[in-house]
Amino acid sequence: MANKTDPARTKRAADEEVNDLTIAEYVAAELDGQPVAQLFPQVQEQLQSSAHTRKIYEHLRAIELAEREGRLDSKERTFTADLSFLKNKGVIRAKTHR
Repeated sequence: MANKTDPARTKRAADEEVNDLTIAEYVAAELDGQPVAQLFPQVQEQLQSSAHTRKIYEHLRAIELAEREGRLDSKERTFTADLSFLKNKGVIRAKTHR
């Protein structure tokens, strides 16, 4: 009995080999001037055949470029809620010492 491979299963297996981390490594190597077609042939193939992979690639490349160019804001932002309006409504009561 001949062993037939399911094209959809083969595609899923290839997709699993190319993940976000692999694409990020591809982007870094590309920006470093390395021969990405030789180093990452699976990514190269996925970029040509998958719109989803291309979209991830474009986003990761934009982020990597911004980081390398110093355009990313490295300051951590924390949210502090202003709850002073609750005191005016009587929701929060001042602590009283007993």
